[in-house]
Amino acid sequence: MSVELEGIVLATSRKLNGYCVVLLETSSKRFYRIVSDSPFRNGGELSETEITTADGKRIENLDVVKLYVKSKNPVNDMYQHENIILDDTKKFIYLNHIDKNDLVQIFGDKNLNFPTQIFINEWSSMTATEARNCGTSFMLLKVFGLKFYVEQNSKGEPSCKCSFKYNGIEYTGMNVTISATKEDDIRKYAGKHYPNGLVCFSFGAPYLTQGNKEPKCFKFMCSFLGYWSYYGK
Repeated sequence: MSVELEGIVLATSRKLNGYCVVLLETSSKRFYRIVSDSPFRNGGELSETEITTADGKRIENLDVVKLYVKSKNPVNDMYQHENIILDDTKKFIYLNHIDKNDLVQIFGDKNLNFPTQIFINEWSSMTATEARNCGTSFMLLKVFGLKFYVEQNSKGEPSCKCSFKYNGIEYTGMNVTISATKEDDIRKYAGKHYPNGLVCFSFGAPYLTQGNKEPKCFKFMCSFLGYWSYYGK
């Protein structure tokens, strides 16, 4: 028997061959990452069909939705403690759409600069041990001096990255996975600067890149929910 969940969509970012969807449950102010238990999804990513309502609307950030999950008890994942399994026999139900100010009022302004650092350290990645010691693998925060730019990834391909300040710490080289493709992120965000931003972060499973001796868990800016002023490109 499935369980009803109602909340605000905070991320619909790309993940492997699908999407990483995160909700803030409005009643508990708790984050849930909605995943698939299909054996054909390497990372539990959701498909385009699964994030589309019965009347054909693809869910978007800041939509208020209702959905059904197999249980609100998190799956046994040593890195992502917010993961719960979607009941894919039922569709997302769109309720309404809010703006960033509504979200801040619900979440609490004081929670947007807590904790001190983003996932243990000030770098764009962590060791597997550091990642396992993170109490959460998802954060909703307000950052300052946000800049998006293009940089080559470990495979020599252009990739959208960002830099910003959070609690006085400068973060650089953070991976951006907001859109469905890398090309979309570059087209929508590269070269844009904002004095601040309401954004979300997540991190992935350990991944061994060329030139490194041990796998790293990379941090991602997985959604950009708005800004309070804008000074151009």
